[in-house]
Amino acid sequence: MLELFIWTFYIFGSSMLLSKSSIFKSTRESFKEYSWFGKLIRCPMCLSFWASIGAGFTYYSPSDSMWIDAMLAMGITWVLYSFCWGMALKDERF
Repeated sequence: MLELFIWTFYIFGSSMLLSKSSIFKSTRESFKEYSWFGKLIRCPMCLSFWASIGAGFTYYSPSDSMWIDAMLAMGITWVLYSFCWGMALKDERF
């Protein structure tokens, strides 16, 4: 269970770092001209899908199925990103 928790935050953190942080802003801007890759690197859910597949090959696969790993990572990233976005906007629902 601890491995799943670590894997989840590894995927979420790496996806958010690459797609939304100011550290990688210049990298994202350089890929703006490439239509599909530029969109991929700006979307945390899209990036988490592919990051989970890469992590499954190199680090750990919680379910031993790349498809389930990718769906799990994308869903968890969507929930955590929505929660963080709501907290940042000081939404009363959070």
